[in-house]
Amino acid sequence: MKVVAFLNPENGTCAQTLSFLYKLHQLGAKIEKVYLVLENTYHAEKWVLSFAMPVSKEEIEGIKKTYVKKILAEWEALSGNTDLPVEARVDEIKKMVKELNLEGIDQIVLGCLDEKSLCKLIETLDKPVLIVKN
Repeated sequence: MKVVAFLNPENGTCAQTLSFLYKLHQLGAKIEKVYLVLENTYHAEKWVLSFAMPVSKEEIEGIKKTYVKKILAEWEALSGNTDLPVEARVDEIKKMVKELNLEGIDQIVLGCLDEKSLCKLIETLDKPVLIVKN
């Protein structure tokens, strides 16, 4: 079984979601990718830009790296390694999922998403979804 996960670590530690992913991994599932969807940063960036206050690419990249490190540290605590494929993006979850090719993915795991984003996303997915409450 191939699994893709979408998390927003800006909404919490995502520890329960990562623990669940680790259990799936132990049962033989292949974690293809964990996407960190930084929606809060995306909306803040749009808001700041609307006031003509530029946000540097370095600041955004720093935020993304910080969250990737936190997720990998949590995964390492569970598994003993950092071999989890993680990618951070500053975007809206619904838009991002729509742009990705999820062909060949058997299961989608969602965690740390706010209710508004979650509801919008579920309406559009055509794959089995597991939602982990943090």
